[in-house]
Amino acid sequence: MESVPLPPALVAHLDCQAGDVEPPEDAVADAVVLALHEDLAPDGDLSASLLPAAVVADGVVASRSDGVLAGTACAS
Repeated sequence: MESVPLPPALVAHLDCQAGDVEPPEDAVADAVVLALHEDLAPDGDLSASLLPAAVVADGVVASRSDGVLAGTACAS
């Protein structure tokens, strides 16, 4: 797959956006409520039910280049 360079104006705009940007607290709260509802609803956590409870796995989160990890506000 061939990479396509971004237009200089877009790169300049994105460079201005550097730094910490936190989502609104109510948006984070809504996302957490929806995620918990999905897992705690009467049907339960359907994704987890696909694997036996005794299964243990390890993983690695790796990036091909520098970037920003999004969604950390919902996890913390």
